[in-house]
Order: sequence, then structure tokens, then C-alpha cells
Amino acid sequence: MAVLCIGALLVAIAVLAMSFHELCDRLKDHDVYNWHMLGEPQGYSFVDLGKTCAVYSWILSRAYLSSDSELVKQEGERALGRALFVRTSLLSGAILLNVGFVLALMGY
Repeated sequence: MAVLCIGALLVAIAVLAMSFHELCDRLKDHDVYNWHMLGEPQGYSFVDLGKTCAVYSWILSRAYLSSDSELVKQEGERALGRALFVRTSLLSGAILLNVGFVLALMGY
């Protein structure tokens, strides 16, 4: 049961950490083309989660490096650290949830 709780906690932390409003503000101010291409995201976790997921995958693919703005590139590097934390937390949480369910089915 503890494994399930830890897995669920990691997934919740990852979802809450998936906010990139600083990068979205920089995109809006300095790289309007990419901001429009991403669907004009605000970057907050639960306000526009679909658009935030698009920004998340855009960061992980390091597409911010193609921007003409140095401010966007710098903020993209900072956001990359958070995106990697989110990815690691989601994967770890999902693995722990699966292991917890298997252990629960086996009676441990």
C-alpha cells in the first residue's frame, strides 16, 4: 500500500510542477510566432493543461534553441531542468503505481 501512495504522490507532484509560465511569458513578449504555434499558452498547470503539455514536449525536444530571442533560449534552459524533473517524477510514479498494483494483487 505504501508503494501505491508514494507512486501517486510522485505523479501528483509531477503534474503540479508542470507549469512553465515564465517561459510562456518570454515567448509571448519576444517570440510571438512560437507562442502562437503552441496555441498561445499561459503556462499554468491546470488553467490550460493541454497547452501546457504542448509547451512541456516543446521544451523536452529542445525546440526553444531555434528561437531568435536569447531570453527565450535562457528561459528554455531553465525550464528544461523542470521538464526533466517532471519526466522523471512521472515515470517513477507510474512505475511505482504498477509495482504497487501487482504487489496488491499478489497479496503483499
